[in-house]
Amino acid sequence: MTKKKQSLRWHRSCVKWLYLLGLGRYELLTRLEDLNKDLINENSDERRSAKMESQARYRSIRIIGDEKVIGNLDDEDLDETACHEVVHATMAPLVEFLDRVLMNFPLRNRILLLLGGTVKLKKLLPT
Repeated sequence: MTKKKQSLRWHRSCVKWLYLLGLGRYELLTRLEDLNKDLINENSDERRSAKMESQARYRSIRIIGDEKVIGNLDDEDLDETACHEVVHATMAPLVEFLDRVLMNFPLRNRILLLLGGTVKLKKLLPT
């Protein structure tokens, strides 16, 4: 299959999930490139199949698939990979919001939260 056909196949799968998951108003850019060019062991099973970048504020999503991995996926696995990346995009506004909330916490409390500690909410909120 040519790279152009692979790109089109990848794009169509991502668009399908974009609409099914309620993000039809977002701008979508899909691309295939070598995401694993820095991989030390070419025979490793730890190849990245895709990555997602999002700017929820601007309703913009970029999903980049690894050309070798995506090109070798059957339709079902391609669909699952596209779905997985679009699910990340549906969570992006929440992640951005939580990042902003955490940045408003004092540094000591942020460190505790990031390390999995518990901080009493009453101590975090101004009275």
